[in-house]
Amino acid sequence: VEAKQARFKLGHGMQQALAYAEMLDAPFAISSNGDGFLFHDRTGLTQPVERELQLHEFPALADLWLLYQQWKGLTEPKAVKPVDRGKLPWMKAGTSRAAVVRPQITSARQLLVTLDDSQLENFYDRQPLNVNEDETLYRILFRLPNVGQHHVERLVTRDVPWQTLVDDPAPHRIEIFKLKGRVKKVVRAELLPEMAQRLEFERFYKVTLQLDDAPNPVLLCARSVPEAWLVDESLDERASAFGMFLKVGDVSGPQPELVFVTSRVAWHPDRTFVAGGIGPDQILLGDLGFDWGLFEKVRALNAKPLTPDEKEPFYQLLAAASRADVQALNRRGAGRFDLAALLQKPREHHGDVMTLRGTARAVKRIEIGEPELRDRLGFDHYFEVDLFVALGDQEVRLAKQAGDRAGPVYSTGFPVVCCVTRLPVEWQKRKDIVGNEELKEDIRLTGFHYKLYAYESEFLSRFRAEHQTKPSVKAGRPLQPSPMFIAPTLEVIPPAVAQYDQAGWLVIGVIVTFIAAAGVVLWMYNRSDRPIRDTARKRLTEIEGGKSLDDLGLKVSNPPPGPGYFGPPSK
Repeated sequence: VEAKQARFKLGHGMQQALAYAEMLDAPFAISSNGDGFLFHDRTGLTQPVERELQLHEFPALADLWLLYQQWKGLTEPKAVKPVDRGKLPWMKAGTSRAAVVRPQITSARQLLVTLDDSQLENFYDRQPLNVNEDETLYRILFRLPNVGQHHVERLVTRDVPWQTLVDDPAPHRIEIFKLKGRVKKVVRAELLPEMAQRLEFERFYKVTLQLDDAPNPVLLCARSVPEAWLVDESLDERASAFGMFLKVGDVSGPQPELVFVTSRVAWHPDRTFVAGGIGPDQILLGDLGFDWGLFEKVRALNAKPLTPDEKEPFYQLLAAASRADVQALNRRGAGRFDLAALLQKPREHHGDVMTLRGTARAVKRIEIGEPELRDRLGFDHYFEVDLFVALGDQEVRLAKQAGDRAGPVYSTGFPVVCCVTRLPVEWQKRKDIVGNEELKEDIRLTGFHYKLYAYESEFLSRFRAEHQTKPSVKAGRPLQPSPMFIAPTLEVIPPAVAQYDQAGWLVIGVIVTFIAAAGVVLWMYNRSDRPIRDTARKRLTEIEGGKSLDDLGLKVSNPPPGPGYFGPPSK
């Protein structure tokens, strides 16, 4: 039951109720504004499927239970025996909600539970989209972002020629196709205020796409497109989408138009665009199938923990990195690591390829708990590697403002978090790598810069407690800033090679500042230009060589980006 305020129409909450009903495999969905009910029978056993009820007409439990039994084919006495109040009917002792087996989705039509067949018949082939088709189109646009990308990708129709859609569109209506081509134009389409309020989105985009493998123009109705694309301007951008086929559209041109609907159009840049932060490294990501437009979410989340809204960009980048050629990546990233730039201006370096060299202090295996996500990625785990990069004769200070010498100091190394999809062979053979909290292995890896990550740090909390003169009730635990990289794998440096001076490969300015989310400034300065520190203070703030991340209190106390971490996206 989805309840809305009295100022809304009776069925205002029906789209939400149906979406939740599908997730729960519930037979009935009800919307109410307090004046009555809109009842939707997902079993299809009563007609009409969707009907209005007065307040006194709310269906009795006994009637609904009979329909439910018939819908599920429950005939055995055990199956229909009432359960104790408070227990969920489908749960046995020791089970959880996660154990519930949901019905298998075998066709794209099952994704549109909020539409009946009569509504889908509103699409008329060989004519442009018209106002009579708008409501059905809008309801599909409402539904698609909620169906789960794993369902969309799994249900892609293959081996159906485009000409077949032109000649006989009806049998393929609502089927999903992978579209690849070049975007030529984007037009914004606004919903009427009443419809926007009802469906909870205000606009969508009509995207003109020229397919790579067919002469037919495609009209793609999308909920979202990359923000960098100019509306109502000529474009020529490499793109892709998982489109649900609706109809054959306008046939007045040289080739009939094919009309699709999608949740999002992915951008795979293939030319430099300085203002959009696109260079050779970002083009490489486009070649690897990564949707560059997803970084629009990440840019605003630097110096913060991982958020639910980052789930798609994080895992897409992880999958793209796993497909990269390691040797070519190493050549591209050699000599390019710049810690100062990553701390000062992380927004300017998303997707940059850099080679890091440092000491690994911890390796954790992260299981990907969602079966659907494992199927999409093609692997079921990855590894988080926590390492220190050497600072040479430089130091890093966290301070409230430039010139402030009161903050904690990093003298020998600075923490960096890396996620790799596979470990080197020599580490795979050893049992003392994964989970070892006293690890000290010199490594080198080349990866894509994801963002400036931040996590709760016991080290910083301890330092604040020791030095804060006026404790603040509102102040939360301080966050440790740490560049995060995503790479295919890493290389172990033999001990003899690791003895060479590492200062030459780390380029850091004498003084740099970085303003973090909590108003913290990073100050890096040359140790030779600074007076001798107070011995007691040094003991509190300096990171000693040979210590692990956990020893220093730099252990990531936020959950790692593994199963269940990202959670439901925020509104």
